[in-house]
Formats: sequence, C-alpha cells, structure tokens
Amino acid sequence: MVSIIIRTKDEEEFIGQTLKAVCSQSFLADEIIIVDSGSQDRTLQIASRFKTEIVEIAPSRFTYGRALNTGFARARSEILVSLSADATPVNSDWLRNLISPFEDPSTAGVYGRQIPRSGTSLSEARDILACYGSGKAVTPRDHFFSNVNSAVRREVWEKVKFDETMPCAEDWDWAKRVQSMGYLVCYEPGAAVKHSHGYTFVQAYRRAEAIAYGAATLDTSLRMNLLNGLAEVIKETGRDMKFGVVNGAGFACVFRSLTYRFAGALGRYQGVRHSRTSHAVLTG
Repeated sequence: MVSIIIRTKDEEEFIGQTLKAVCSQSFLADEIIIVDSGSQDRTLQIASRFKTEIVEIAPSRFTYGRALNTGFARARSEILVSLSADATPVNSDWLRNLISPFEDPSTAGVYGRQIPRSGTSLSEARDILACYGSGKAVTPRDHFFSNVNSAVRREVWEKVKFDETMPCAEDWDWAKRVQSMGYLVCYEPGAAVKHSHGYTFVQAYRRAEAIAYGAATLDTSLRMNLLNGLAEVIKETGRDMKFGVVNGAGFACVFRSLTYRFAGALGRYQGVRHSRTSHAVLTG
C-alpha cells in the first residue's frame, strides 16, 4: 500500500494540476492526504474535488517536519510519499518509479527528480538542474534528500520521525539519521516533477537563510564569512551567464542573476551565523 501526503497553504495555482497528475498514474496510491496549514484561497475547495482526506493544522504550529509527521501518522500504508502541492508529476509512471527502489529492504527513503517550470529564472533553473541530474544514485552517506518529492518506508519513519523544531532541512536531518543506522537513501530520476518557485529577493534570502541554518545545525564545521559570500556571488553569477549564453537568455538576466545570488549568499551567511549563536546558547 502507498499513501501520498501533500502539504498545502494557498496553493490554488498548482494543486489542481498536481492532484490530476497524481490521480492519472499507472500505479495508483491507496490514499491521498492533504495537510493544510491555513489556506485562505481556493486550495481546499479544489482539493475536495478529488478523492482526498483533508487534515488541517494551525499556521502557528507549522513546520515542514510537523506537517509531514501529522500526515504520515494519519496514513495507513507501508510506503509514505511526500509531495509538495506545487510539485507536479511529469508523467504517469512517476509513482511507480519513485517506489521501485523499495524492492531492496535496506532502502529507507527515495527522492525524485525536480525539473524547473517554464519561466523559471536563469539562476534558479541552473541550480535545480545541477542538483537533480539524470543518473540514479544510492547514497549510504551523502545525506542530501528532498521532501518536495520523496517516499519513505513506514517502519523506518516510525523509528526516526522528522524533526519538528527545524525551520528547514528536516529532510537532510532525517536522511543523515537513518543512514547512521545502516539504511540507504536513493535518488530516482525517473520519478520527476515540475517544481520551482520564482523567488523575489526577500524570499530567496529567507529560503537560503533557513536552509543554511539547518545545514549548519547538521554540520557544525560549516563556516561562511562576508568575503566568501562575495566571492560566491561573483562565481555563481559568472556561471549563470555562461548558462544563459548557451540557452539564449537576454542581457536582463545579468541583473536578475546578480540580485538572486546576492540574496542567497547573504541569507546563507546569516543562517550559519544564527546557527552558531543558537549552538553557543545551548552549549554555554
């Protein structure tokens, strides 16, 4: 049995597309659970048109980990799938491919490919394509994982639940902990979804800050200073330009890339710094 848990909040733009794709799979899930944290738009109205169970949690209590633990606890299946509301499967074999690595009993979790939507900024598109390639991978140690598009074995999740206190990177934390127990995490590119954000400067900053905070919590040796951040902005903007030339992007992308990279570098600097402050308070 397979359950799909979809986290939502004001997702009316994509929830219908995503649920339609989920309900058109060659291998169908046994249940679809929506965990909503205070939608004010038509998200729940659209979701109710499909065969779904809707669970609501207070926005004030939301963390990615808590939302997933809530949905997983409600589910009845042996394989638990996490799918973001704006992550739309690209074909009818997405679910079949996502769960196929569980034939190996040592597999604890699987995450699938992400493909940028049309109109995604040059920088974000390059980052997504760099992170999610076309080759399969089995990772006993590298704890990269993404709950945007993933599946976990229920019996493992019951031993190792997602950290509900982390603002972000709860998926990396989970992967690291299950790998330390001897389980495997797999990347399955055949389970692809369309997913990207189109972040503003502030959104890119906040996202980078949250991810860096989580990453620095997991790896206390992680360091970043303003000089390194400036070097990163220059290097990544240059790579964006090369990527843009190959893909026929216009000159306007230069400014957009520069601001996006600056927001990311500044957010990562602040995230690492805040993590160090929190660690000092806890251990002091």
